[in-house]
Amino acid sequence: GTTFKKNVTGGESSHGAVTDSRVFLTDSKVGKNIYGGNAMGGKAEDNHVKLRGNNVVSGEIYGGVSTTNDASKNIVDIEDGRVSGTIFGGRGVNSFNNTVNLTRTYAENQVNGGGVNSGGSSAHDNKVTLDGATVEGIVSGGQANSGDAAKNIVTAQNNSKINSVIGGQSSSGAAKLNEVHLNDSTVTREIYGGYSISNNAEENIVNLTNITANHEIYGGQSLQKAADKNTVKLNGGKVKKSVWGGYGRTGTSQNTVTLEGNAQVAGSVIGAEATGGNANNNTVTIDSSKVAGDVKGAKASGSTANNTVNLKGTARVDGNVYAADASSGSNNTVNFHGG
Repeated sequence: GTTFKKNVTGGESSHGAVTDSRVFLTDSKVGKNIYGGNAMGGKAEDNHVKLRGNNVVSGEIYGGVSTTNDASKNIVDIEDGRVSGTIFGGRGVNSFNNTVNLTRTYAENQVNGGGVNSGGSSAHDNKVTLDGATVEGIVSGGQANSGDAAKNIVTAQNNSKINSVIGGQSSSGAAKLNEVHLNDSTVTREIYGGYSISNNAEENIVNLTNITANHEIYGGQSLQKAADKNTVKLNGGKVKKSVWGGYGRTGTSQNTVTLEGNAQVAGSVIGAEATGGNANNNTVTIDSSKVAGDVKGAKASGSTANNTVNLKGTARVDGNVYAADASSGSNNTVNFHGG
């Protein structure tokens, strides 16, 4: 292998776009950053960073980065490497269709499929795939700022170990249609399908099979607005804290949480919680699984309506079961199905 004391860059431009540039390293050491494409005056598109063998990278890795324009279709693909800095598939004003693949790789910092600059806008259709990888920081499919984070996907399998997972996140845009799919993996901190600070979180999906989750799980969370139509599904595995389909401030509706295949949750399971509004039409189904805490179809500071809890098969709930938890409500239901 080769030792590089400074940056390694496939293509760079101070004024124009950088496209179709490549970095391919085997068994190398890099003292600073790797850029597939580094565009300071135009777009960064279709640039690739590919690492094979025991590469050690002390800095950050960017498939493609643009200071003033968009980053799209860039790829970071690493097998059996070690990276100290943050990894971005793409980073620009907008970031879309970028990809990070990590196989048996140790990442000491964050991993982002697509991210935006500090003044950037949207992140959509970005992907992160982990296969037997370890990530000490947050894994985010798409990281937006003023625009939406939409249709970003994080997948992990084969005993991957992750600090925290967010399918898609935005500061002031919506988080919608993002997905997290984890199989046979361990997550130390929170899991979010979608997360927004000041906009809605809607139609996000968290699908977990035989995983160990040591912290909370949220299908979608909005700190200041609504969380609607989010989904969490657990098939087997263990969760050491609580699970929410949707968690929002102004309202939560049509969120679902499903436990099956002897999934075990040590905390509570809540279809949706609204900290400053109403919670309606949310559903929790516990099918041949165990919840040590409470089960609530919905919880709200306002009213609740048409929320449902279904208990099926050999479902076991050690805590209390509430169709809804609020000061007022109507048409909330608990259904028992024999097993």
